[in-house]
Amino acid sequence: SDDEFRIEFLTYFARHHRRIYGYIRSQVRCASDADDLLQETSAVLWQKFDQFDRAKDFTRWGCGIA
Repeated sequence: SDDEFRIEFLTYFARHHRRIYGYIRSQVRCASDADDLLQETSAVLWQKFDQFDRAKDFTRWGCGIA
């Protein structure tokens, strides 16, 4: 169901967003730019979540999209 899909995404994102943000922050000097990039990245992750291979690492996937 849609609710289960949302919950699954949010669970992955909650567990891994700090590491994805850390990666973005290591690439971008300005913290506000990094915040914006994390927001944009999270939107793309949500849009493409149906393509995510659950056997793979979410952080690596997220950093690749970032």
